[in-house]
Formats: sequence, C-alpha cells, structure tokens
Amino acid sequence: MNIDEVLRTVLERIKPKSEDYKRVNKVYNFIKSRVEEQLIKHELEAEVTLQGSIAKDTWLSDELDLDIFVLFPPKFSKEWLKEEAIRILVKALKDFNIQLSYAEHPYIRLNINGVFVDVVPAFKVSDPRYLKSAVDRTPLHTRYVLSKLSKEERDQVRLLKKFLKGIGVYGAEIKVQGFSGYLAELLIIKFKNFLNLLRNASSWKPPIIIDIEGYYDVKDYKSLVKRFKDQPLIVIDPTDPNRNVAAALSLKNLSIFIEASRSFLAKPDIRYFFPPRLSDDEYKVKIRTLISRRKTCIIGILLEIPSIPPDVLWGELRRVTKNAIRVLQMNKFNVVDYAIWSNEKSKAIILIELIEETLPEYEVHLGPPVTNVDHSYKFKDKYSKLPNIIGPWIGDDGRWRILRPRRWRNAIELLRFKRNEIIVTKHLRNCNVEFIKEHDLEKTFNHGGDWLQCLYKFLVKRPPWI
Repeated sequence: MNIDEVLRTVLERIKPKSEDYKRVNKVYNFIKSRVEEQLIKHELEAEVTLQGSIAKDTWLSDELDLDIFVLFPPKFSKEWLKEEAIRILVKALKDFNIQLSYAEHPYIRLNINGVFVDVVPAFKVSDPRYLKSAVDRTPLHTRYVLSKLSKEERDQVRLLKKFLKGIGVYGAEIKVQGFSGYLAELLIIKFKNFLNLLRNASSWKPPIIIDIEGYYDVKDYKSLVKRFKDQPLIVIDPTDPNRNVAAALSLKNLSIFIEASRSFLAKPDIRYFFPPRLSDDEYKVKIRTLISRRKTCIIGILLEIPSIPPDVLWGELRRVTKNAIRVLQMNKFNVVDYAIWSNEKSKAIILIELIEETLPEYEVHLGPPVTNVDHSYKFKDKYSKLPNIIGPWIGDDGRWRILRPRRWRNAIELLRFKRNEIIVTKHLRNCNVEFIKEHDLEKTFNHGGDWLQCLYKFLVKRPPWI
C-alpha cells in the first residue's frame, strides 16, 4: 500500500462510528443527570461538563473513556473539594461499583457497560493565573482545541495518536513519559496534518521549541531552553505561556518518534499503527528461545508492591531502577539496557541486562600522577603494604596504578547485599524482593497483563517497524 492507502485504512479502523457516539453520549447524559440531581439537593451551583478527547472529538474507536468534570465555584477551598465535593459525587453514584483514585486530589472511576468514566471535581477558572488545582486547566485546553481544530484536522489527530500508540510513546504519565493527548492535538494545530508533522519531525534536533501563539520572540528561546532545562521538546501551552505541555516527554521517546517518522515516510506500513501481537503461548515459546540463545546476563528484580497510586508507584520504581544501575556501574558492571513492568496492583519487575554476570578477579585501580608528590607518596605507602596487591607501578600516562582483588565479582550477590541501599523509597523499602537470573524468569510467565509482551520486547529490542 502507498502512504495514502495506509492512512485511509488506518482511519477507517480507528474513527468512531455513529453507534460509538450514541453509546458514550448515553452514559454521559446519565451520569450528568445523576450528579446534577445531587447538586440540586445540596443547593450547589456547579457545572457538569464533558472534557477530554471525546469532548474534543479526537478520540479513537477503542477509547471509550469519558472525562466528566464537575466545575465548582472557586470560592470553595481545596480541602472542601477533596472532602465535601467527593462525598457528594460518591452519593450521586453510589449505585455503581465506584473506585476512588488519587491525583492532586481524589476523583471517581467507574465502568458502565464497557465505558470507562472518570468523574473529576475541579474549580471553574477562566484565567490560568488563578488555577487552584492542576486539573482546573483541562476545560481551558478543551475550549482552545475546539476553537482551532477543523473536522478534517480531528481525524489527523486520530492518526497521530494511533501512530504514537503503535510505536509505544503515547501517554504523559510517569510510566510512559511520552506524548499526551493534548500535546498530540497541539502538534496537529501547529503542523495542520499528520504527514506534515512527520516531515518536520524527521529533521528535529532537540531542544525543539514550538510556540503556536507566538508568546515569545526567537531571541527569548535561549532563556526558554534554560527555564525548561533537560526537556527536549518545548511546546508552550497556548492557555498558559509559563507551561511546557511536553514536560513529561523523555529524550528516548522523542528520539523514537523522530526515527519512526523518518522510517514511516520512507516505507509506510500499517505496523506503525497496529504492531503485531502474539498469543501468550507464542510469546512463551519465543521468550524461551531468546533466553536460551542469550550470551549476556539478564537480572530480574521481583517486587511485591503495596496498593498505591500509579504515578507514585512508577516514580518509586524508576528511582529503584536508577539506584540498582548506579550500584552496578560503580562496581564496573557494564549495563546494556533496562525495563520496568508492573500490574500496578501487587507485582512489579525490573529487568537489567549486563554484558556479563561475573567480572574478573582483579581490576586496575588508577592512582595520582607522579607529579603530584603528596598523593603519590600516600598511594605508594598505602598499597605497598597491602596483601594481594600487584604493584604499584607507573603507566604510560605518568599515573600510578595497581592491580587489586575486586570487591564484588557477581552482580546478583552485589544487588542482594546492597538491597537496602537500592530500595530506599517510602512505599517499597519494606516490600518482599527477589533477585533472579534470566533462566528463572519462566516462573513469572503467569503474571498476566502485558508482562509477556514487555519481556519479549525487552529481549528482542528492535521495534517491529524497523
């Protein structure tokens, strides 16, 4: 298929049908009436509104996710919103199996006949300078996008979202560190269509600055890069010039998008949008084969996790992973790659691949230059007296050096010993932990969810579109 045929085929599959609209609207109107009934009983003036991708008509047919915001007057306090507003909403929806979730403040999650609904209390704010909570800006985003996107451009957003999902970089949460839905919408507003965005992205060199509303002059860009330090893509929020919409996006995921854009334009394929999926049994067979042929060392850190909000969990898992890699690298282990998986309920697994599990018995330790008299004397005096030391001697670079026995030769033994130095986060420090090698990973095959897919992707490493 040529590029136009690919995009046409994809759009036919991802664009919601009339029955999809009827289904979500029916649920929205039902929830709206229930909440409004309760607000009247409490003599409260609040507006029940539809937000998110369904409100902006940029949603995908497999995304039956309703974002319903109940906007209260800003005269109320944040504490009132967290306690009283939630109590009222719970009362309105008490007939359903509701789940309380937490971001900056609590909100309600429920599933009505396969439609996933978030009911979020927020403050009605028209100026971003007077936001009382992070979610207050959502209606501002909805209003802006609706004012800018044409019907045709909404379909271009759909193509972009599916592309981002297909290459694995969609979602601004800490788990993914990718592109948010709002960011995808702004990119289409800026570049008008999906292909034009990809052509531009193919030549991006971070940091990239996009300022749709022109809040800043080009001469201000250096200060923006400094302000948004280490953020490879800077997209100024049209509703708030002090905010980078792409702040959550990692350099790795931006780089994946840049390369996937080039690759798709060169050789369009539906796999970018719909990557192949295998059955669990097929994944197991392929994983066993890949592990049996592996000449490196793969370590699995298995954690029994408590029930905590996903963003908190993923933040702590990333910190634990960073600590483990730091400990390994400080002891001269060559780290190749890592991955993190969790079902966000009870289990998490950190995968770390090393060139080798066991290092040689001895290591070279560099000392000071001979020209540094004081340090040279101390180095010679210290190591000339220690047993099991070979040297000291002077190398071609004029520095002292010795051969000394390595403190830690085995990676798993090192991680086990340093457990309390690695797992220091508030919610994970007391959890049960197990360190295993690649051949023991088979006992995790029953963890369910997307674990097998994650493990297979980690082992293969090459994306399906390359």
